[in-house]
Amino acid sequence: MLTNYYFISSPLHLLFSANLAIQNKGQRNIAILISKTSAQIDFFSGVLKNDQSVFSELLSFERGQQQGKTAERKRRLKLISDFVQKNPPQRIYTGTDRRVEFQFAMYSARKSNPNVKGIYLDEGMATYLGHRYMDRLQHKWVDPLLKKLAYGFWWNNPLIIGHSKWIDEVYAAFPDCVHPLLHSKKIQPMNQNHFNSDEFNAFALALVSSSSIECKSLSNIRLLILLTLESFYDNPEKHLSQIIQQATKHIPIEQIAIKAHPRSKAIEKYRELYPQAAFLDNQVGLELLLPHLNRDTIFIGDISSTLMTIKWFNSDAKLGAVELKQDSYSQTMEDIKSLYQKIGVPSLEYSELKRVFE
Repeated sequence: MLTNYYFISSPLHLLFSANLAIQNKGQRNIAILISKTSAQIDFFSGVLKNDQSVFSELLSFERGQQQGKTAERKRRLKLISDFVQKNPPQRIYTGTDRRVEFQFAMYSARKSNPNVKGIYLDEGMATYLGHRYMDRLQHKWVDPLLKKLAYGFWWNNPLIIGHSKWIDEVYAAFPDCVHPLLHSKKIQPMNQNHFNSDEFNAFALALVSSSSIECKSLSNIRLLILLTLESFYDNPEKHLSQIIQQATKHIPIEQIAIKAHPRSKAIEKYRELYPQAAFLDNQVGLELLLPHLNRDTIFIGDISSTLMTIKWFNSDAKLGAVELKQDSYSQTMEDIKSLYQKIGVPSLEYSELKRVFE
């Protein structure tokens, strides 16, 4: 029986890993949690321990007690070495090959089996636009040397996520749009059918049931407005107001939901302004909610990676990206707009939002 590892560090990695684990049904699928926050690890591990329908086993990297960074890294690498020795994998999936845990697992596994495959699961914008500083001397030479000295000479520096020597294949939501640096890998399309399977829906339900979100409330939403951190907007209240003004010409305010950024400080103000609207828990990842929203739910966001995530899960979703004037991010914005155009996400002025509702 084939053994697969899935390194999971975010809600998106978890759902993409579940997609592949369902595709690899009948094999030994092991989830390995490496999230940076203990709260997220606790949440994921709680669900995965109770629901073993998708992942048969779990390895979780909770932080050791009162250890420094170097001691903690040594502890983790020792855990990985022992785990690989007892459970040799044939395939190792990851949402980022920059994590030392993944690279060391590949190094350890290939010492005894050089045919172990490293597989990158689409992480987001970086898959298509690359790394902002990938051409800088620091990123190409200085940081890699320091990491080799700190970790070991098995460390390999990916110029962009998914580009390291440990990666053989790339699973991408939009395979025709991946960054040229990834063309050296075998590109595979993400199978969207598994996102609609009974197994995936049951798994997604288990995740949401462990949060504060009620699935019944999600079924009443006809429009979901997604907000970035307030500092991203010149006037966040005016931004939301202009969207609401356009939206309520087509949809009652009671059927509109607002989801603020996880670090938002303005939620109470938004609630005062729009008491009839629904407010989704901003600490619950959007990825976990998407399987429970109606397929015809409309989404309005801005030029960020959020709308791309929605397009992954539902290629027919009606959505629009409000085009903001941000001089400091002008080139990045243009790159994202170009990518959005390729994958069918319209960039609109406030006055053009009516097109989303038609």
